[in-house]
Amino acid sequence: MAVWPQICGGGGIERVCRTAMGVMEQFARRHQLKPYVNDSSGGIHPAGSPEHLRFVGFRGDKIRCAWSILRLARSTRILFLGHPYLAPLGFLASVLNPSLRYGVMAHGLEVWQRLSPVRREALRRAALVVTPSRYTAEKVVSIQGVSQERVRIVPHGMETPLPRGGRPHQTSHPGIVLLSVARMASTERLKGIDAVIRSLRPVVARTPELTYFVAGEGDDRPRLEALARECGVECKVIFTGRIADSELWDRYASCDIFVLPSASEGFGMVFVEAMAFGKPVIASRTGAAPEIVTDGVNGFLVEGQDEAALSGRILQLAADPELRTRMGQAAQVTFENHYSLEKYQVRFTDFLKELAF
Repeated sequence: MAVWPQICGGGGIERVCRTAMGVMEQFARRHQLKPYVNDSSGGIHPAGSPEHLRFVGFRGDKIRCAWSILRLARSTRILFLGHPYLAPLGFLASVLNPSLRYGVMAHGLEVWQRLSPVRREALRRAALVVTPSRYTAEKVVSIQGVSQERVRIVPHGMETPLPRGGRPHQTSHPGIVLLSVARMASTERLKGIDAVIRSLRPVVARTPELTYFVAGEGDDRPRLEALARECGVECKVIFTGRIADSELWDRYASCDIFVLPSASEGFGMVFVEAMAFGKPVIASRTGAAPEIVTDGVNGFLVEGQDEAALSGRILQLAADPELRTRMGQAAQVTFENHYSLEKYQVRFTDFLKELAF
């Protein structure tokens, strides 16, 4: 049995969970692993799944969800929980059925600070905890107290958005196009979009034909829009709002450089998405970003959210099309070798086998 948080939104965790559900589908068929989701009942057609995947939903009713899971605990051998906040369900199920083994998926920021005592203890008692990066794995061990022997690292993957044998699109927008993709929440101001906006002042003076697209939505957007006006670059910064995946892929395809000096990435799926399109990435040398971005190879790493360093790297890439091409090609190789859906299918299935047996 598998229990997932909400999966029908457009956020990173939702997309990761949908992909994991697709990979789990074949394993579920062989091992009778039924999916339960805290959304309305329905179905999805996740990447890598040959058909529509049906699931039981609870419309956000956590009590009804918990009651249904616990009612089935005695007849369940393994239970997979798609978020650390769901871990107490696993612990209660294991009390009802001591032979049940449960595993938990950690994503990043939610385990960087000490969980509540109940959630922390439930996470510690899980048979296995899967994380997408070494950085998040270290946090699970050092902050949550999970035994290192119980932690497994399975980097996220995605289906290639390019046609088979296709090459990344080139920008159709005049000049240099920068792109960031992030949720703009006032409670989560570590994405570094404000640092990028401030870094543009010296950049546009030397590269006037430059446009910076920011894809995403959140209650911090008005502050960032005001910052762009304050910095005198409001005509260079375009906030797209929340967009559908098809438009998001178009944004990746048409940009020249992806930039997000985030200090809060437990993995950094947006870096992988940009690399799938063969785009060089500018990221911060913090969190899990250095596990994906190799400085000077498939992009650049800057210290923290250093605005001068950001300006310098943007200008360097903007002025050197050969460097952009070389780093973009290296980025696509990184994606194909480490973060393709096929790689993820093998790694995540191996994790599920270990949990089950």
